[in-house]
Amino acid sequence: MKQHLFGTNGIRSIVGQAPLTFINLPLLGLAIGQSIINHYGKNAQVLLAHDTRISCSFIKSALGCGLSLHQLTIYDANVLPTPAGCRLVQQNQDFKTGIIITASHNPYYDNGIKIIDENGVKIDEKEETEIEHLFEKIKNSPISYDTLGSIHYWPYAADRYIATICSLFPAQFLDGITIALDCANGATSKLAPHIFRKLGATVIPIHNAPDGININEQCGTQHTQDLVNTVLAHNADIGFAFDGDGDRLVIITKDGIKKDGDDMLALLASNPPYDQETTIIGTIMSNQGLEQWLASHKKKLIRCAVGEPAVWKHLKKHNLTLGGEPSGHIIMTNYLSSSDAIYTALRLLGIIITTNNWKLETFTHYPQINLNIPVTVKNPLDKPPLKNIIEAAQTELPDGRLIIRYSGTEPLLRVMVEGQDQKKVNQVAQTVAHKLKKELSTSGE
Repeated sequence: MKQHLFGTNGIRSIVGQAPLTFINLPLLGLAIGQSIINHYGKNAQVLLAHDTRISCSFIKSALGCGLSLHQLTIYDANVLPTPAGCRLVQQNQDFKTGIIITASHNPYYDNGIKIIDENGVKIDEKEETEIEHLFEKIKNSPISYDTLGSIHYWPYAADRYIATICSLFPAQFLDGITIALDCANGATSKLAPHIFRKLGATVIPIHNAPDGININEQCGTQHTQDLVNTVLAHNADIGFAFDGDGDRLVIITKDGIKKDGDDMLALLASNPPYDQETTIIGTIMSNQGLEQWLASHKKKLIRCAVGEPAVWKHLKKHNLTLGGEPSGHIIMTNYLSSSDAIYTALRLLGIIITTNNWKLETFTHYPQINLNIPVTVKNPLDKPPLKNIIEAAQTELPDGRLIIRYSGTEPLLRVMVEGQDQKKVNQVAQTVAHKLKKELSTSGE
């Protein structure tokens, strides 16, 4: 059965389009609830949380309507970063599943559902397929009201996460350090400033006043200019940008220089406890400069598909502890089996303070261009004429890399061109993007 509900990182759609509709959400709740019953039995406890999108209340209510038709106990944690939900489920053996309503870095009109298992890990493709089968079956079956569940508000979820994460670092270890935080008007808006202040930092927060529609709007990990300006204007020691649900991280140095997930992997890989690791997991988007740097330190980079779930899958397969991707998802399995931007920032601060490497000097990046092309259709990239366009562009980069892929969470075609010659990289990127856009525009008419 071809999957149509789940993408590369859970369910995601424009609110009002299937499956995020008034009709489909209760049925989806029924399907998810039945899957939970199948795996964990009746009376299983479920954590429910969401980010700051205006649509979260609607989705939570509609989804909860279906969930509560099963004999489950739902604990509503309200606004909570995705990694906080993962950590709380992992810590509390009573929780068998976590459901996070979020569309991560997407704009407010999108939303989605991430489902995590009792280990705090996003469910695998087998479980996603099970839910899809149940969803199709339930749509054509009578609804039973014989057994009902309950939903309880859990107001102390955020406090539990704050206490946990602060216990992992020395008290006041950020004393004397000024940190700018861009919270993307998302789920970290209250938590992140509180945690960094609790650990001793002077915090300058921006974009931490969510109103339901300003999440990720010209802020957060994908729009860092405001953070750069804030770091420079306040002479901050460092700046951190989070995305809407708090699992991605981008760093701005005191000089206003942007550092991505590849830089973070290099810093982590060269310091305890990860300096003993001989293999690191990256993705097809990881910079070739990182691969060469790791090789010079007698370490190997294994590349996987894009997306946090793919990174986790490879970490588990190879029994490794450190992996991530340039977008800012960093997984340290000795902490959590998914990425947590707040924890990553604090872990990196420990390294920076110890090494006095406030410029976050790591390796020389190969010139790389990333372009996004809006699409209405996603025609196969491995068939003509798109295949021909891509192959012709690759011949222009004998020593470089060309990655063309559709986004798994947005209606976009992503173009990445990398090589040693900046001028050539720019030229190839613009040319192939123009040709692909023209062809896809014609196909979509």
